[in-house]
Amino acid sequence: MLKIWGRNTSSNVQKVLWALGEMKLPSERIDVGGAFGKTKDEFYLAMNPNSLVPTLEEEDGFTLWESNSIIRYLAGKHSNEHAKRTLEPADLKTRARAHQWMDWQLSVMGPAITPVFWGLIRTPPEQRDARAIATGKEKTIAAANLMDEQLGKTQYLAGDEFSYG
Repeated sequence: MLKIWGRNTSSNVQKVLWALGEMKLPSERIDVGGAFGKTKDEFYLAMNPNSLVPTLEEEDGFTLWESNSIIRYLAGKHSNEHAKRTLEPADLKTRARAHQWMDWQLSVMGPAITPVFWGLIRTPPEQRDARAIATGKEKTIAAANLMDEQLGKTQYLAGDEFSYG
């Protein structure tokens, strides 16, 4: 059975769990990271030298880290085998657009919204950095406007067919 190493409160772990659910792939999730620790332990660093979550571990011992890489790998491996609908577009250009939007989430939307989330949700009010939160809000709104513009042209960000993009 597939193992997903990571706490369920991690948005990156949640992305992988969502993809597994879409593909109807059984898996076991193991709590590591955050309050659970263990990401600095030797056994975990052997799987993921970044000491972050998630990490995929397959039955044959193959491991992979980085949520988008895990999703792309699983979609490529299992899309025709287990999924009622594929997450990985067959058309090369549509697949490239799906990759583009996945990477955009990591490089644009994620960094924009992270200071807002951490500042408002995970930081006590008396320790909040109002300036960082305000800047994050501005960047998040700009990123969301890009998504809205794209969604005005296509049903999903990567095109008119459902995918990991």
